[in-house]
Amino acid sequence: MVVRTDLDGSYYEVLAGGLRNAYDLVFNRQGDLFVHDSDMEWDEGLAWHRPTRLLHILPGSEFGWRSGWAKWPEYYPDSVPSVLDTGAGSPTGMAVYDHHKYPPEYQNRLFLTDWANGRLMTAKLDRKGAGYKGKLELFLQGDPLTVTDLEVGPDGLLYFCSGGRGTEGGLFRISYKGELPEGYDTVGTGIAAAIQQPQPNSAWGRQNIASIQIELGDKWGEQVQGVAIAEENPPHFRTRALDLMRLYGPVPNLSFLLKLTRDSEPEVQIKAIEMLSHHEDTRINQRLEELLKEKNPTVRRKACEMLTEINAVIALTKFQHCLTSLDRFEVWSARRLLEKQAIDTWFDEIIKTDNPRLFNQGALAALIAHPTKERAVAICARAEQLLGAYVGDADFMNMLRVIQVALHRGNLEATDIGNLATMIADEFPASDHNMNRELIRTLAFFKNSKIIDRYVAHLDSGIPNTERLHLAMHLTFIKEAWTPRQKLQLLSHLEKGLEIDGGEGLRGYVEMSTKQFVKNLSEQEKFLVLSMGHLWPNAALATLFTISETPDRAMLETLRAVDREIAGREGKVIERFRNGIVALLAESGEADMMAYLREVFQNEPERRGAVAFGLAQQPSGENFPLLLEALPILEGKFATTVLTQLKNSTETSDDPHHIRNVLLLGLKLKDQGGHSAIRVLEKWTGEFVAKNELLVEERLIAWQAWFAETHPDLPAAELVNNEESNWDMKELMDFFTDKEFHGGNRANGATLFKTAKCADCHRHGQSGEAVGPDLTSISKRFQKKQILESILFPSHIVSDQYASTKILTVDGKTYIGIMTAGLDDTITIMQNNGEKVTITEAEIEDVAASTKSVMPDGLIDALTVEEIADLMTFMNAVPEAIETNVAEEAGSIQR
Repeated sequence: MVVRTDLDGSYYEVLAGGLRNAYDLVFNRQGDLFVHDSDMEWDEGLAWHRPTRLLHILPGSEFGWRSGWAKWPEYYPDSVPSVLDTGAGSPTGMAVYDHHKYPPEYQNRLFLTDWANGRLMTAKLDRKGAGYKGKLELFLQGDPLTVTDLEVGPDGLLYFCSGGRGTEGGLFRISYKGELPEGYDTVGTGIAAAIQQPQPNSAWGRQNIASIQIELGDKWGEQVQGVAIAEENPPHFRTRALDLMRLYGPVPNLSFLLKLTRDSEPEVQIKAIEMLSHHEDTRINQRLEELLKEKNPTVRRKACEMLTEINAVIALTKFQHCLTSLDRFEVWSARRLLEKQAIDTWFDEIIKTDNPRLFNQGALAALIAHPTKERAVAICARAEQLLGAYVGDADFMNMLRVIQVALHRGNLEATDIGNLATMIADEFPASDHNMNRELIRTLAFFKNSKIIDRYVAHLDSGIPNTERLHLAMHLTFIKEAWTPRQKLQLLSHLEKGLEIDGGEGLRGYVEMSTKQFVKNLSEQEKFLVLSMGHLWPNAALATLFTISETPDRAMLETLRAVDREIAGREGKVIERFRNGIVALLAESGEADMMAYLREVFQNEPERRGAVAFGLAQQPSGENFPLLLEALPILEGKFATTVLTQLKNSTETSDDPHHIRNVLLLGLKLKDQGGHSAIRVLEKWTGEFVAKNELLVEERLIAWQAWFAETHPDLPAAELVNNEESNWDMKELMDFFTDKEFHGGNRANGATLFKTAKCADCHRHGQSGEAVGPDLTSISKRFQKKQILESILFPSHIVSDQYASTKILTVDGKTYIGIMTAGLDDTITIMQNNGEKVTITEAEIEDVAASTKSVMPDGLIDALTVEEIADLMTFMNAVPEAIETNVAEEAGSIQR
C-alpha cells in the first residue's frame, strides 16, 4: 500500500492499496504519483496472472492484488487500471527526468529499472481522458545488468547502481554525447532560474531555489505570482510557479486560486484545484460543483477528489454524469465522492435507476462504504430486474462484479437472491472468455450443479488451456450432480492443466484443486483413478491422500502395477505419487510387496531414499542390508525414520564403514535426528562415548574422535567440505533437476571422459582402463548425487576393493596408489596422476594403508556445467537431449 504521513509519523492515512511489491514511487512534473508494481512470476500462464504494471496512484486507489488466485483482474470496476504493462520483470528504482542534459524528448519521462532483465526503460506519458496513456521504450540493457536504483545528479546525468543477491555491485553514469538544441540548457537568472530549476524536488534543487528566494528578497512574492497568473507563459512554468508558492510562499489566497480555476489552460486549473484544500470557504464548494461541468475530464476528476477531501455535501445529480463516464479514472473519483455522502440521500435513487452504469457504480459505493445485508439483498433484487432487459456486455460484466461484492459484503446465501442464480446460469457459456470467468466464479459460489452438462461441454470445447484450467478449478467447488464419467472428465482436464507453460505456482494450483475434488469420489471411482495413475499421476496422487484404511489386496496389486508402468518417468508429481505407493505397499506388510520394494531398491537408485523409508517398516531380514546400503544417501524424514527403525531392529552391524555412515548421517541431521544416530552407534558398538546431557552436536564430535582413534586406516568421519571443490554440490544438482534442463550430449561426454583423464583408470563400455571401478553400469548402482560426490570428493568414501596403499621403498621413495601383484615377485602401483610404477618386493621397506583415494581431486574443476552434464550423460546418469545439446539453452554457470 501507499501511506501518506507527516514528518514525525503522528498522522498517517492510506492513500492506495492492492499493490504487490512496489519498490519505489515518483512524482512527475504535474505532481501525479506513479509506482511500478511487480508481477507474480509464479502465476505466469494462468488466467489470474497480472503483468508488471506502471500505475497512476489516485487518492483511495485499489489495485486488487491478493494472494494466490484471488487477485482481481484489471477489468473489475472497483479496481484502478494500469497506465502501462511492462512485461515480466523485477522493478526496482524509478526516477523522473526533469533536467536538460539529455535531448528534449526525455523531458518529464519516467525512467524505470528492471533487475531481472537488466533493463533501464523510459515511459513517455501523455494525458488520456482523466488519466494517462504510456509508451515504453528500452533505454539501456545489459547481460547481466542487475540494476537496483537510479537518480538524476546535479550534472543532469543519470546515475544507477547495480548488485543484489550476491551479484557484483557498481555505480554507473550515463552521459549523452550528442548535440542539444541551442539555448536548451539555459535556465536564466532570478525567478526564471527558480521556475526552470532542474529536478526541483531533489535536495540540491530545493537548496538552489531557496538561495534564489533569498537573493530576490521582497521581489520573490510578486514575481512568482506574476509567472503563475500570466497566461502568455507556458502552462508548465505557471504550474511550477504555483508549486513554488505552496512550498516556499507566499501561499496563494483563495481569490487568486479561484480565478485560476477559470483559466483557459486545464493544467493550471488542475493545480489550482489541488491547492484549494489549504482554505476553508463556502465559495470552494460552489466553485468545485461548477468545475464538475468542465469539458476536461481530468478537471472533473480533480474536482471530485477535492470535494471528497473536504467532506463536501453534494447531491448525486450534480456529479451523476461523472459516475456514468466511460473514463475509469473519472468514475473512480466520482464513486469515492458518492461513498462520502449520506447513503439515505442517494441509495433509493440508485436502486430505482434504469441506467445500468449508474446502478453498478452506486451499488459498489453502497457495498464499499455502507454494507448491510438488507442493502445487499436490495441490490441483487434490482440486478435481477435489470438483467431481465437488455444490458450491454461491459455493463453486464460490471454487474456480475456488483453481485459478487453483494454476496460477500452482505454475507448472502443463494436463498437470499431469488431467481438471480438461475438467470446467471442461463448466460453460461458466453462468447467472451472474461465474461465466462466471472460467470463461473459466481456460479461456483452458488454451487450451481444444474448445468453440469454445459460446464463439461465447455471444458471439452476448443477453449485455451488457461481458460479451461480456470473453469475446471472453479468446478471443484461444486459437489453434487456429477456422473462418474463427468468426474473423470473434470479430473482429466485438471491433469491437462499441468501442460500449460506456466510459472512455479501452476503445479500447486492444480494439486490443490484436484485434492479438493477427489474427496467427492466413491471408493470405486477412487480405485479407477488410481488404476489410471500412469495417465493421471496428479489425480492419482491426490486420491492416495483420501485412502484412510489399509488398501485391500486388489488395490495393492493395482498400485504395484501402476508403479511398474510409470518406471523411468520423471517429475515432482510422479516422484511424490510413487513415494505414496511405496508407503502403502510397505504399510501392508505383505511379503510379496516387500519383495517388490527390494527389487525397486536394486533397480532404481534414485528412489532408494523413499524405498528405504518403506523397507524400514520391517528393518530385519532381507531388508536390513539394503537399509545399510541406503545410509549414505538418506536425508530428512527418510533418514530419521530409517535410523529410528535401525535402533529398534534386532540386527546390528560391526562393519566400520556402516558405523561411519551412521555417524555421517547424524552429523548431517544435527539436532533434527542426530540423537537417533547416536542411539544406533551405541547399540552397534556397545560404546557410550559422551554423556547424554551434552548437546547432540557435542556428542557427535565425541563420536568422531572415537572413530578416528578406533579406525585410523579409514577416512575420517567428516562431512564433505564444499570449499575443497570448485563446484558446489547443490548448485549442480539444482541444474540437473531444473525443469529447463533437457539432457546432455553423449558424444561430447565420451570425449570429455578421455580429456578429463577418467579413462586413465576407469572403463566405460569399450573405453578406458580397468584399474579403478568399471563405470559401465554405474547409473544402475548409484544415484547421480553419489556419482557427482565421488567425482568432486573422491576421498570421502573409498571402497575396500579400491583403497589406496602408501609404499615406502628402501631408497626412500614414497608411492601412493592402488597396488596389484605382478609376475616374478613384482608389484604395480597405479598412482593418482595416472602413471604406473613397477617395483620388486625386495625394494619395499614399508606398506601402510592410505585414507586418500587414488583418484585425484579437481578432475572437473575446469569444466562448465553443460560439460559436466555431457559427462554424466555419457555415464547414463542423466538423460540425453533429444536433438542437440539443449542443456546449453538452460543457461551456463561459470566458475
